[in-house]
Amino acid sequence: METAKLALGIAIFWPILVIPLFVLFKQKRAAKLILAIVKTVIPLLALLVLDYFYWNSQLVIELWKFSFSISKFSLAIASIISFSSFFIMFYNLGHKYTGNVPFDIFMCLLISSLIGGIFGNDLITTYIFLDLALFSGGYLIFSLKKSARIAYLYVFSNLIGSILILTSIVLYSSQTGSYLLQSINASGLLLFGFLVGLMIKAAIVPLHIWAPESYAKSPIPVAALLAGNTNALVLFTSFRILKLFSCQTFLQLFGAITLIYAAVLALSSSDLRKMAAYI
Repeated sequence: METAKLALGIAIFWPILVIPLFVLFKQKRAAKLILAIVKTVIPLLALLVLDYFYWNSQLVIELWKFSFSISKFSLAIASIISFSSFFIMFYNLGHKYTGNVPFDIFMCLLISSLIGGIFGNDLITTYIFLDLALFSGGYLIFSLKKSARIAYLYVFSNLIGSILILTSIVLYSSQTGSYLLQSINASGLLLFGFLVGLMIKAAIVPLHIWAPESYAKSPIPVAALLAGNTNALVLFTSFRILKLFSCQTFLQLFGAITLIYAAVLALSSSDLRKMAAYI
């Protein structure tokens, strides 16, 4: 259990722990290049340890007041996100934003929150890491000054989603007396907040307006993380929460509409980043 706790802590919080080093070595390009690799390699190795020793386990681990759960499903998703983050960061070594301290700091926060959100065991932990991921992404989009308008749209849209989800979490807690995920007979407002809030964050049609331009106008490594890994976190979170309310038919309908709509727009687009956003 202690091994699992240590490995999970490293997988989630290591990118945050190296942030002071980016500030300390901000004038040393070679050191920052090494840190850019280390911030993804160490969490990846920690996840491989968890995969090897705890693949068939169901564990709940408390870390600094956060509650995390380890399962085969969460390990698989987190490992995929970590692998792809490593390759994206490796590509990012040649990107012009490498060595920009604020950019590196928010990239660390984004990577950490992606893994933390996947392992979140209760609504509060999941909410904190989900929003940290999305708003870190907002700053990274804003790092391109010409994308300021798109960054504001991204943040504003996700802020509305966050308010709706937080309202539903409060209602959920008042009904159940807990933040742990469990099936309940949801009131209309509680279900509405979760459903619309998560649809906004997942860019489900017709609440997707913020997504294509946000990905197309952001720096390439940011677009790759947002279009792939952040979407994976949001969809995984949506699956975990909305399955409690028996609205599978509704979700399947809007999922099918989004799939067809996105496929048509992706095929008609010549911008690779917009294609990634639609896909």
